[in-house]
Amino acid sequence: MKTDLYKYFCVCFIVIATLSLQSCGNDDSYDVVGNPNNLFYIKANSPSSVSSPNTLLFTVVHTPAGDFGDIKAEFPVRCLRNVDETTKVTAQLDNSLIEAYNAKYGTSYVQFPDDALDFDLSTVTVENGSYIARDSLTASVPNSALAKFTGSGYIAPIRITSVVGSKGQSSEDYGVGYIIVKTSTKLIKSSVTSSDMLGTLVTDYSDWSASCAQSSNNDFGSLVDGDTWSGWDFDSSTATVVVDMQSEKEFTGIRSFCLYGMYSSYGYYFNNIVLAYSTDGANYIDAGSVSNSEMVNESGYQYVCLYGAVKARYLKIIYTCNSSWGRGLYEFDVYTNK
Repeated sequence: MKTDLYKYFCVCFIVIATLSLQSCGNDDSYDVVGNPNNLFYIKANSPSSVSSPNTLLFTVVHTPAGDFGDIKAEFPVRCLRNVDETTKVTAQLDNSLIEAYNAKYGTSYVQFPDDALDFDLSTVTVENGSYIARDSLTASVPNSALAKFTGSGYIAPIRITSVVGSKGQSSEDYGVGYIIVKTSTKLIKSSVTSSDMLGTLVTDYSDWSASCAQSSNNDFGSLVDGDTWSGWDFDSSTATVVVDMQSEKEFTGIRSFCLYGMYSSYGYYFNNIVLAYSTDGANYIDAGSVSNSEMVNESGYQYVCLYGAVKARYLKIIYTCNSSWGRGLYEFDVYTNK
């Protein structure tokens, strides 16, 4: 009988211990055994593109028409156990953490430009009996400051600096959230129709030439003959076409027709187009990329338009085909300012 009772109590102890461990795991606790303080921490979901916890990623896009980006970071705050009194949690920008972050994750981010970050909400409240703040720590970048982000990557560490109430303190490892801003320059407009294109279509291609390593047919004439049933077949889903316009022109955009483009509703279209231009054929300037969702499809033609004219003789266009059956460029035209 004693043996049975002993086994019973052992089993109960193991079950209770297992449930306790599972409960801690599900609550994402970061407590330290024996710590008398209630640790407060940030619980933000980082995107898969970053390896660090509590990191929010944003992008600023610079275009000739202006600077674009929606940077508003929200960091939820939690603590390990329900507070026994209403508690105030305050955070501040702490640029002293940037060097350690870069060393740990192999990055080279720099601090935000001066006066570029606004704290919309730097203090949040955890109500008595709760373990989650009713609001999130919130910081943002006003649109007027987007032009200040001229480098490639920036970071703003937001650290919990004060916990008032419930014998609380900030978690050393998880009391910090990070705002990362990456920048890009885009010269290509989105959702452009034929009537929105700048300049005029070139009508004389007689001395032009083009090449494509992913096509056995490099006869440029078949691309500009107005016949959507003649052109270049690609032997892969991605192909690079280099066009020599023979002289420097004020280039404003292109239109392209994919193989079977008239059946675009069935998936025959270019999924993505990357455009670059050059004056010497060696040094290219990246104008950016545009996806099918950003291109208006007019009777099989997809349009790529710059915000303004650029001087160029050579064009490099990388086409990504959506369908394995429609891999090919069957019409190609250029817009220029005369």
